[in-house]
Amino acid sequence: MALPEEWRSWRVVPERLRYWARTDPDRAFLRCGPDWLSYAEVDSRTDALAGGIAGLGVGKGDRVAVVLPNRLEYLLTFFALAKLGAIQVPINPYLKGEFLRHQLADSAAVALIGDAPAMAQLARLSSALPAMRTAVAVGEVGEVGETPGATVPFDELAASGRHAPVVTVEPSDLLAVMYTSGTTGLPKGCMLSHGYYLAMPWPWFQNGWLHPGDRTLTAMPLFHIGGQGIALMPALLAGNSI
Repeated sequence: MALPEEWRSWRVVPERLRYWARTDPDRAFLRCGPDWLSYAEVDSRTDALAGGIAGLGVGKGDRVAVVLPNRLEYLLTFFALAKLGAIQVPINPYLKGEFLRHQLADSAAVALIGDAPAMAQLARLSSALPAMRTAVAVGEVGEVGETPGATVPFDELAASGRHAPVVTVEPSDLLAVMYTSGTTGLPKGCMLSHGYYLAMPWPWFQNGWLHPGDRTLTAMPLFHIGGQGIALMPALLAGNSI
């Protein structure tokens, strides 16, 4: 199909989410669990989460590590950080020890959002991460030891009642620093912009692999480009469901 010219004008991720929430609010967008969330629900919930994260002192340009398997909180975090202009650092949740420390330190992440295994690893590494200021715990984490700053429950931020601050985000602003596998040396952080993310899906539609109105099922991991770029972004661009 010929790429609709209107699609080419969308180059900032949260702006596209807000467009669908405004023009077709009840359209199903995401399902990662028992229930579908509409575009309006995702927009509203990520506004609240962005406000909660901003209350921790995280703002535009700050790097935030996300160490989670595929789950709804990951998807909400993706859009909340994008609305803040913060830079997501998605990290393979199976990394431990020096492999994990390298990516956290190299990215200069100031916060980490993760589940119980991630919190346990962070407690072991905290003394080697001088830039890390706070941790956000997703789900039940129990006693995991001392983490940098205060450990805040994810659900508390999501229900904080705060509004997302107004942040100007440009297409050239970074959305993510995503690490390579490190086959020939230490992993290197790829700097990926908002404009890159929303241009990435174009070939899928131009070559007829995806179409407007599609519903996608995927097991691609959200910690890397398969889940975020190849799966999630085409759905967002076309207003599809995933």
